Amino acid sequence: MHLLIVRHAIAEDREAFAARGHLDSERPITAAGRKKMIKAAAGLSEVAPQLDHLVTSPFTRAAQTADIVAKALGLPHPETVDFLTPERHPREFLDWLKTRPPANGVGVVGHEPHLGQLISWCLTGNIDAHFDLKKGGVALVDFPDQPEEGKGALCWLLTPGQLRKLAG
Repeated sequence: MHLLIVRHAIAEDREAFAARGHLDSERPITAAGRKKMIKAAAGLSEVAPQLDHLVTSPFTRAAQTADIVAKALGLPHPETVDFLTPERHPREFLDWLKTRPPANGVGVVGHEPHLGQLISWCLTGNIDAHFDLKKGGVALVDFPDQPEEGKGALCWLLTPGQLRKLAG
């Protein structure tokens, strides 16, 4: 099974958004972030494996990014799940994934450092993140059988710039 891990696109500045009285969870992607993510998602469609499901953090910037990715990959509307928020442990995602019917691939859209920790958890069973996804960056992890911590293999890690080049 393939696990496609996507960090949200460039979002509004955290401090400026908070200074206007908004919650961080409501922070949207910027117009430039949307434009870059649309092109990156087009490049992603050139290399992504077949996905059966796409899930996203409930935070606005992740949900907006997930909609762009779903459209580019021809997937239905993404499912929103709380266990992809930044403060949750990666174990919660893998526990959920184990309850799902067998799939060719599942995609997730979320935040750093949580996604770096998820990659680390999948590959090593530890959350000491040694991976840093740029905004709009993507990683692909493959599990030979059932998804389990420490049993995944990193297939690739691509920056948004690399994805945009793949789009041509």
